[in-house]
Amino acid sequence: MMRNNNLLLLLKEIMEDIKEAIRTEEEIERENSIKDKLSNPKSLEDYIKNLELLQMKLNALTDHIDQIKSKAK
Repeated sequence: MMRNNNLLLLLKEIMEDIKEAIRTEEEIERENSIKDKLSNPKSLEDYIKNLELLQMKLNALTDHIDQIKSKAK
């Protein structure tokens, strides 16, 4: 029984190590993706354009919500 508990603890530790390694690998992939995007100015320009478009859509949505609020009063 004691041996089984030790094996279970060891297995849990190994699984935690594997989870951490997977998380680390995902973080490295994310960092590399960001570095690639930053090293490519065209991608950065597209990113900024997308942000500007999103900002315009957000402003339009906010204005629409404000109109609905004022009509509800």
